Amino acid sequence: MDQSTVKPNKIAFQCALAYSLYTVLLTYALFFMGIDVNGELSMGTKVMTWTLSYLPFLGAVFYAQKYHRDEQLEGYMTYGRGFTTGFRVALISGLLIGIFMVLYYKLLNTAAFDAVMNKTEETMLNNNSMGDEQRETALEITRKWFPLMILVGSIIGMAIVGCIFSLIGAAIFKKEKPYTIPEVTEE
Repeated sequence: MDQSTVKPNKIAFQCALAYSLYTVLLTYALFFMGIDVNGELSMGTKVMTWTLSYLPFLGAVFYAQKYHRDEQLEGYMTYGRGFTTGFRVALISGLLIGIFMVLYYKLLNTAAFDAVMNKTEETMLNNNSMGDEQRETALEITRKWFPLMILVGSIIGMAIVGCIFSLIGAAIFKKEKPYTIPEVTEE
């Protein structure tokens, strides 16, 4: 089968959706356990949250690449196709998770948004180079643009990590189709 006719869009979307739903569940699990990922965390908690966040993401990228190669491309996949498959998972995940995070902070858990703003204000108060007027302006801009910043930050962050994971996965799952010399028939 020609790789240009089969696109990884469906499997990339499915893997991104599954990972995004997992992230929603993880967000609420951490919330109910009283772990504030925006606050000060011990090294053990940071490692735990990082592992719980990124190992499943790595799994989603690798699964999409392997599935696309084995089930959709008859067992063969170029490095570039493997990379784009994984990168699609990352971009879609970033968008879905970004939308969720905007909803989470602005509608579902406004206390978390208030905590982020309080921490931002505290950081600004400790910054002696800012005057009161500058601080108020900065806080107002942060409040206004926070949803867009979190959406764009999520997309960019997932794209960067996804790029790394996709490069690794493409190297692992790449399997070039052997070149065969066409038989010449004499007439």
